Amino acid sequence: MLSATLLYLVVAYLVSSSWESWAHRNVLHASKRSRRAWRTYGAAGKLLQLAYFYHNTIHHRRTFVKSFFVQFDDQFQKRRLDESLKGSIREQLAANGYGVTISGFWELFTFAAIPMVFISVGFVFLAPAWLPVGIFIALLPLILTRYLHPLLHIDPEQHRPGSLVSLICRTPIFLHIQRYHFVHHKYGLVNFNLLPGADWAFNVGRRVSSDELLHRGADPMKQDAHPVSRLSPAPRTARSRHAPWWRLRG
Repeated sequence: MLSATLLYLVVAYLVSSSWESWAHRNVLHASKRSRRAWRTYGAAGKLLQLAYFYHNTIHHRRTFVKSFFVQFDDQFQKRRLDESLKGSIREQLAANGYGVTISGFWELFTFAAIPMVFISVGFVFLAPAWLPVGIFIALLPLILTRYLHPLLHIDPEQHRPGSLVSLICRTPIFLHIQRYHFVHHKYGLVNFNLLPGADWAFNVGRRVSSDELLHRGADPMKQDAHPVSRLSPAPRTARSRHAPWWRLRG
């Protein structure tokens, strides 16, 4: 019975991680072919297009352009973006921090609905006593995207020393996710997970090395002045065993 329960928990985790990786890649970084097909989907297609716009266009291309830790280079850049946005789109982007977090009903629904259905059905029939745990696992992609993702884009040195957030942001697991997510921003089509695991099953997981971080130049916070193509894969290299990555110098 215990082994079966552990199996259900592992499967629940893999379902959540797989959904996060798949949806992030195929919706938030969808291909042109997919986006053209969405035009025939009616209202659902418009929601998919908005999700792509919020994440890929705004979060990846119109903000955090020069630095992983600086959303806008200056107030002029922010004002220019604000002036290009209209109506409810502008309001929604203000609510979700220009794509840094999620806030709208459909955003929350997208992250939680599919894993919730699969995991809940499985636990109801196979391990009903563990259903609350299964629901929590199903909600992990939503929780990490809403609450952890904004912290990933903050320089660890900027947190108030001794605060709870500062302590969390210096833990090995947080720093691993932060480094992993940096590679996603640098190359685009790799490292989609915040809930680790499924990227490696889908062959889109890439590790980051000290060499890769060092070639960014004198300021380790900034990406390359001439970044590589966002469609190119990050090289498979070994993890750094040296200083924390944000302290590395070129």
